Amino acid sequence: MQVRFFGKFAAEIGEIIEVDVDPGTVADLKEALAQRFPASGADLRGARTLACVADAIVPDDYRLDGVEAVEILAPVSGG
Repeated sequence: MQVRFFGKFAAEIGEIIEVDVDPGTVADLKEALAQRFPASGADLRGARTLACVADAIVPDDYRLDGVEAVEILAPVSGG
């Protein structure tokens, strides 16, 4: 599966990586990524980190069966 990162994750991890994961949910993918990249782990696990599939934001319980690409959006803050 291709994972594309945006925001600070792109700077910390890289823009695009390939991961070999068993089909599961977005939450499972986020946990696998957090274990693989512990410096970003807390943010990857966070509820404000969003995942997109086919240009749509999907919830953490979204099944990734048959999905070839996921985009991970870093939390954003502003003032």
